[in-house]
Amino acid sequence: MNTNKPLNRYRQKLRLKENKKRVYFVLKFLFFLILGYTHLHYMSEVKSYGIKPIYLRALLLYISANLIISTLRLLLVYIYIKRHKLQNDYKDNFILGINQIASILSFSIIVVVVLYLLKINPGQLFTSLSIVAASLVLLFKDYISNVMNGLIIMFSDQFSLNEYVKIGNYRGRIVDINLLHIQLKSDEEDIIHIPNNLVLSKDVVNYTNGNVQNMYVEFELKPILYDKLLELESELIQQLNKHFPDYIQHSGIHLRIIKITKDEVVVRITISLVNQGNQFEKLIRNYCNQFVVSFLSKNILI
Repeated sequence: MNTNKPLNRYRQKLRLKENKKRVYFVLKFLFFLILGYTHLHYMSEVKSYGIKPIYLRALLLYISANLIISTLRLLLVYIYIKRHKLQNDYKDNFILGINQIASILSFSIIVVVVLYLLKINPGQLFTSLSIVAASLVLLFKDYISNVMNGLIIMFSDQFSLNEYVKIGNYRGRIVDINLLHIQLKSDEEDIIHIPNNLVLSKDVVNYTNGNVQNMYVEFELKPILYDKLLELESELIQQLNKHFPDYIQHSGIHLRIIKITKDEVVVRITISLVNQGNQFEKLIRNYCNQFVVSFLSKNILI
């Protein structure tokens, strides 16, 4: 059984996206050549159509700057993918960070081009607006802090997309990381948005480790049923290995008591999975819940 299938599919999807970006880059480069050639040899014809030269120069400025950004982005991503394509500790956070920085730079170029069209000196503008800018920084400090923390997360190896994590009191699989928040999909299929500021200030547990990931199922039982735990563990291990032999690690099922009070005993089932994807995790979780409910109901009746 190939335990790397989900990772390989993701890498293939990533490469397809990068190939599309390379196609767009070629199209932008051809457009840049056409604009440059037109600017050098056909400016009189352009003026005859009522198009001011400044518009063409502004477009050339944007396209050329965008090409430089795209070239650096493609080069960095190509080197990164090439270096990590055969490694199991592959992380896509670096690519997410590079893409976000490229987007910020592209937006900055648009601002510069607009200022150029309006014939406003950017240096003088920013100097005159320094006090306003300081006020805006104070006003949007949480937003700016989120953005900076988002970049820190993207360039770290703390976790990556599709990993199962616990952040504070929230647990789920990471489905998106951006400059504002991390998006988790919980076991109940709820989408949870956690601001990047909170991510770096909370305890983070990463349950995914290479090709093995741990999943947890918790339940409560009455203290009177405490002596049934060994029987429950034995039967559950037997049934899980019988129904899901390809998705559970050998000797990868354990029951552990995490809390005892006079009214309840909280038990956690830890299952080490072969990393096959969230669909199998959901099946195993549902089966565990049904089995535990059935077992406890049967023993309560006895």
